[in-house]
This record gives sequence, structure tokens and C-alpha cells, in this order.
Amino acid sequence: MKAGDRYVVIGSMGGSPVNPQWFHNIVANPIVVLEVGDEHFTARARVAEGAERDELFAMMAAVAPEFESYSHRTTRKFPVVAFERVDATPDFAAAE
Repeated sequence: MKAGDRYVVIGSMGGSPVNPQWFHNIVANPIVVLEVGDEHFTARARVAEGAERDELFAMMAAVAPEFESYSHRTTRKFPVVAFERVDATPDFAAAE
């Protein structure tokens, strides 16, 4: 979901007691290429903390209520990750 100039995702894993593997990968390697519609761009992932995390979670749960119900299946606090564009253009041709 877009929140201002950030894209936000929640690591709910359906209420599993452990964080999803993608979350660990992003923490280890926060520079990613996002694909949104037909646009590709480089972004930096940042784990939201404190009040920002709670605000973003509430915003996401308002749009997708399943996040709230998933949160009742576990004692784990779901990580909320914000992706912010960085000034870099992905070179897909170099990856081929």
C-alpha cells in the first residue's frame, strides 16, 4: 500500500508465530527493486518502529482488515516495512 511517498508492507505471514523469510532477507539487504504496476524502481527498506509502526499498521488494517485478525493468532508483533525510493535506476539489462 502506498503511504505518502512510501510503500508499506506487513510481515503477518497469516498470523504465524515467526516472521516471514522475506523480512529477514530485507533486513540483511535493504536495497531492493520494487515493481509497482509497470514501473520498476530502486528503494530502501526500513523497518518502522514505535508510533510510526503503529500508525502504518492501523492504516493498513483499515484497508485490509485481515491484518487485525491475523494479529490475534499470535503474540508476535508484526513487522511493518516502509520502502522509500532512492536515486538509482535499476539496470535490468546488466542482469541478463
